[in-house]
Amino acid sequence: MNLVRQLKSIGIVFLALVVLWVFLTRLSSKDVRMAIVRKGSLQDYLEFTGQIEVEQKETVYSKYDGKVRKFLVSEGLSVLPFDKLLLVNLSDWGNSLKKAENSYRKMQSQVEQLRRKIGSDPVKLAQNLLQQAEAIETLARGKLVKVNDKLQEVKRLHESNKATAAELVDWQERLQIAGRALAEAVRKTEVARKNLELVKKAINHQELAEAEFKLKQLGLEVEQLRKNPGQAGIYAGISGRVVRKYVAVGEKVAAGDRLLELENSQTAYVRSELPAAVAAKIRIGQKVLISVAALGGNVIEGSVGAYTPLASAKNHGEVGRKFKVRVNYDTIKTILRTNSKVNLKFIINEAVDVLFIPKRAVFQRFGRHQVYVVERGKAFLRTVETGIADAENIEIKRGLFLGEQVILDPGIDLRPGMKVVDTRGL
Repeated sequence: MNLVRQLKSIGIVFLALVVLWVFLTRLSSKDVRMAIVRKGSLQDYLEFTGQIEVEQKETVYSKYDGKVRKFLVSEGLSVLPFDKLLLVNLSDWGNSLKKAENSYRKMQSQVEQLRRKIGSDPVKLAQNLLQQAEAIETLARGKLVKVNDKLQEVKRLHESNKATAAELVDWQERLQIAGRALAEAVRKTEVARKNLELVKKAINHQELAEAEFKLKQLGLEVEQLRKNPGQAGIYAGISGRVVRKYVAVGEKVAAGDRLLELENSQTAYVRSELPAAVAAKIRIGQKVLISVAALGGNVIEGSVGAYTPLASAKNHGEVGRKFKVRVNYDTIKTILRTNSKVNLKFIINEAVDVLFIPKRAVFQRFGRHQVYVVERGKAFLRTVETGIADAENIEIKRGLFLGEQVILDPGIDLRPGMKVVDTRGL
C-alpha cells in the first residue's frame, strides 16, 4: 500500500511538473502569423480608368430628299469604301442628278488644281536651291581657310623682313572680305533651308488623296443616278462596321439627315485622363494592362502611344492640371465597344522570377529593412535588401531564401530568440 501511494505521489508530482513546464513555455513564447518566402513576378503599377474611343468614324448623311427604300447592310456588318449601304427613292430625280453633276465638276476642278500644284514640283526646286546654297557655302568656307593660311605665312615673312607691311595689310583685308562672304553664304543657306520646310508644309499630298477619293465617290453617285432614274444609292466612305441606323425603311429623309454611323474598330484606342502628379511616371511605349467586363475577366496588354497635357480645369474648388493619355492595343484580336469603360494598370516597374514576401513582414530598424525569420521554432532578426512592391508583396533581393518562414506584423514585444507559435496551426 505504501508503495502504491508513493507511486501515485510521484505521478502527481510529474504531471504537475509537465503542466508547469508547458505553462512556463507558453509564457515565454508568442503567438504569431507566418508567411513563406515565395518566388514569382511582381509589378509596381498605377491604376486608372479609361474609355474606348475610335479615331476613324463616319456619320453617313443623306444627299437627297426622298424616302428610304431598302437597307443593304445591317448593324454589326463590316463594309469597305464605296460599298452601297442603302437605296433612297428620290422626290426629284432630275434636280438630284443636276446637283450631283455640279458637285462632281467642282471636285474635278479642285483635284486638277491640286495636281498642278504638286506636278510643278516646287519641293524639288527648293531642294536644288538649297544644294546650290550649300555648295557656295562650302566654297566660301574653303576660301576663308586658304586666305587665313596665306595671311599667317605673310605674317611670318613680315617678321623676318621678307614681306612688306602693305602686303600684310592687303591679306588682312582679303581675310575680312572672305569672312563676310562666308557669313552671307551661311545666311543664304539657312534661308534656303527654311524655304524648303515651308514648301513641304504648303504641299499636302494627303489633301490630294482625299480630294481624289471624294471625286471617285461623286462619280459613282452620278453614274448610278443616270442608270437608275428615281432612286439613288448611299455609299460608305471608310472601312468599318455599321454601329447604328438612324432611320427605318419607308421613312422620309431630307438632304443632310443622318442615316448611318460607321466605325473603324481597327483605329480604336483607350483614352484616359491622369493627374499631373503621376505624369513623370508615364512614358511612350510603357506597358499597360487592360481589363473590362466584356473580356470575361481576361486581361489584354497595351502600351502608351501618346500623352498630352490638358488645359487646367476647376474641380471641387481647386484648379488642377491633367494629362490625356492614349493607350494602344491589338484591335484586330480584340474588339471592344466604343465608349465602354475599362480598367488600366500602368506598369511602372516589373520584376520576373524573384523572391518576395508580404510587406507586413518588413520593418525598418536603425535605417535598415529587417524581418523576423523563424528557425527551429524561434524568431531571429535578419537584415534584407528590398526591391519593387505591389499592393501586398515586396521583392527581396538579398537576405532570405526560398521557403523560409517570416513573421507578419511582429510587433515591438517580439524579441530575437523568442519562441513563436504559428496561430494558423492552432
